[in-house]
Amino acid sequence: MHLAPTILAVVLLAAGCVEYAVTEYETTDVFHQNPWEKVDVLLVVDNSCSMEPYQDKLATDFGGFFDFFADGEVDWRLGVVLTDPIDPDFGYIRGPIVTPDVPDPEALFAEVVHVGTGGFGIEMGLESARLALSGYNHGFPRDDASVSLIFVSDEQDTSPNTVATYVDAYYEVKGHRARDAFNASALTVTSIADCTPEQYMASTPGTRYIEAAERTGGVVANLCLEDFAPIVVDLALTTSAMRDTYYLSRRPNLDTLEVLVEEDPVSCIDGAWTYSRVLQDGVERPAIIFDAEHLPPAGARIVAQYINGSGSPDGYCKDSPQ
Repeated sequence: MHLAPTILAVVLLAAGCVEYAVTEYETTDVFHQNPWEKVDVLLVVDNSCSMEPYQDKLATDFGGFFDFFADGEVDWRLGVVLTDPIDPDFGYIRGPIVTPDVPDPEALFAEVVHVGTGGFGIEMGLESARLALSGYNHGFPRDDASVSLIFVSDEQDTSPNTVATYVDAYYEVKGHRARDAFNASALTVTSIADCTPEQYMASTPGTRYIEAAERTGGVVANLCLEDFAPIVVDLALTTSAMRDTYYLSRRPNLDTLEVLVEEDPVSCIDGAWTYSRVLQDGVERPAIIFDAEHLPPAGARIVAQYINGSGSPDGYCKDSPQ
């Protein structure tokens, strides 16, 4: 948000005299860290024969996923459904629902995400999600909770309806006027070229899952990547609605850019945040991006103040030693 210019006077004491150096901040942008208070996460996991290594990686690499919910003070629940339309439990949550109240949420998640690999080779993840959200699972999702879908599959979806039809059905769960209370993400094959020969032989790009994610503002990530850690961070931020990126209303003069969280200055010298220009809807926008370990806490007020300019973000941190 763009507010009126702010004047900051810095008092310098030298040789017994008081001198004033004045910096005029032409722009002050104010943001708030407002994650969802409640969120129900539905993980749609492909249970066909090629998915065993990916289920293993989900079980071992998603531990940090839950840390973001704790940081955001989010009341969350997570359920898992299959993609096999022949399975009698198609559309029903498999096993117990994972919540922060169970003794070991990460261990329970690792258990329920191993959905097996004996499923039918024609996967219908979009349809499974529709059934799961439309009353198949009593009390899930909760009426007062936001909803986040995560599709995990190494093959194309073959559900009978168009992606647009499914997205409309998902939005209808919370009501079309509450579109901000829903998103879908796709952890799938985005490009065969990024897969190993073994992955290539058993995979097809999941373009329908990707379309669902793009239509709802979710994350699209490549299942073939060796390291899931960056994916987990992106998924956790999107699912909890915690934000690491704040778009500035103007390009700043980098020598004047100051960042405050709850009125306390935050230095970039330790990597707590960086300045960058980020593509959003095809447009390059200036932004400050917080490191995952230095996210502003839930409810925090974030301020960026600066003189307008056009400096390059490459290697920027004005507090770094010269």
